[in-house]
Amino acid sequence: MGFHIPHLYEDPFLKISDIKKILEDLASGKLVCSEKIDGINIFLSYNLEHKQIRAARNQTELSWGGLAAEPFLVKFEQKPKLAQTFKRALDIWKKYCSGLPENVKRNCFGLGQFYNFEILDPALPNVIHYDSAGLVLHHNGHIPEQS
Repeated sequence: MGFHIPHLYEDPFLKISDIKKILEDLASGKLVCSEKIDGINIFLSYNLEHKQIRAARNQTELSWGGLAAEPFLVKFEQKPKLAQTFKRALDIWKKYCSGLPENVKRNCFGLGQFYNFEILDPALPNVIHYDSAGLVLHHNGHIPEQS
């Protein structure tokens, strides 16, 4: 299971007529879309039993129910800039979750729900260089997928 959001040019089976239709729908406002951002992907949750935030970067970590903040950050000790970026994101998530009422936490995280985020950090640019940091919630890609 990959978490990469593909570009149009990455689909080798896309026909010119498909691209034309996509562009027409986009120009006419028929296509619902969102900006593709270029940060560091992370899945975040809250464990109701242990009353702690959880993080995951891949399918294996998701299958474990994510990792608590400290074990998650230990994985990145050899990459201090990356570890600091993750720490800031986890601090934001912890602060957010601590302010939620218990019934909201149960509704949002009771089924083991992980939310798909992108971390933006000017100190760790990918292709796009951002001038401010942020933790951005994706519109989709949450685990388990909600309808």
